[in-house]
Amino acid sequence: MGKKKTYRTDGGDYIVRVRGAKGRKEVPVLVGAALPTGGGTVARLLVQPLAKRLTRGRFIRVLYISDPTIVAKVRQALLSARPAPFRTCEPTWRLDVRYGHHTHTALLNLSCQRLKVDDKSLAYDQDVAKILKTYISQAIRRPTHKLLRIRVPVEHDPTPILRALSRQVVEAYLPETPVRRGPHRQIFYTVMQRAPADPRQLDQTVAALRRTAYSRLKAYGYQLKVGRHEVIDVQGPTVVFERFGDRVFEARYGINVLFKKSTPEYMLGFLGLGDHFTMGKANHPKDYRIDAIFRSETRVSKMRKTLARIKLNPPLRSY
Repeated sequence: MGKKKTYRTDGGDYIVRVRGAKGRKEVPVLVGAALPTGGGTVARLLVQPLAKRLTRGRFIRVLYISDPTIVAKVRQALLSARPAPFRTCEPTWRLDVRYGHHTHTALLNLSCQRLKVDDKSLAYDQDVAKILKTYISQAIRRPTHKLLRIRVPVEHDPTPILRALSRQVVEAYLPETPVRRGPHRQIFYTVMQRAPADPRQLDQTVAALRRTAYSRLKAYGYQLKVGRHEVIDVQGPTVVFERFGDRVFEARYGINVLFKKSTPEYMLGFLGLGDHFTMGKANHPKDYRIDAIFRSETRVSKMRKTLARIKLNPPLRSY
């Protein structure tokens, strides 16, 4: 048996470092995850709507599947999808897949065939659509569980809360990692240029403009991550806006720079900006989100009691 040592990263995540015959490897601790009865692989597929008309109210109705065979099939479908051009339409569904120590997040828009898996734009082709459509249809017609969005003040570390919730709910997890407990700031890349004289070159010019912007933002974000110890992550790039007219092309893209909790204000400005880059206002979050999965028959009153049992100051509240 190899020795296990748990330690905490700068981003607030807990990691198990396992030393064995094949050397050391790092795997995330499944805090808050539902462990399978009798051992075996931890597997979970969570399908939830993102459209406002389906997410109003105190909880969200979701599909929750823990069958390892189904989860493995969905994971394989997502990983087998080929790269595709970025689409700007907003996602309407979110799939969270956990299989063993592997986790994936997929964002979909069925009408415009958008698929984004772990921040990579992929093709929503027939083979992938056939598998995913089955479980999205189930989530619409026969949701199995309820999801409660919990507002957690940034003063509180997420790990003890996840552990406490896991004893009372089906599963508790962080919908976004690393957790935004510290300040974050957007960096923008803005470009304006004339439209091509030949209308047949419009699509080609737009694609080249977007590739250039993304490439520069990714390179800049990488420099921040490796050169600034107080930066825990850089998210993006994403499209802020695009206006492609007959005469002028104007677009803005952005990345979001996440800092460690308690990073001093003066450290947020030394980001070494260059041409085409501008800096947005620094944001200081007051809370972050934890999602808790309850069984479908659970009443809202019991959800509230679950939160009340975790004695914290400031307290936990639902969104």
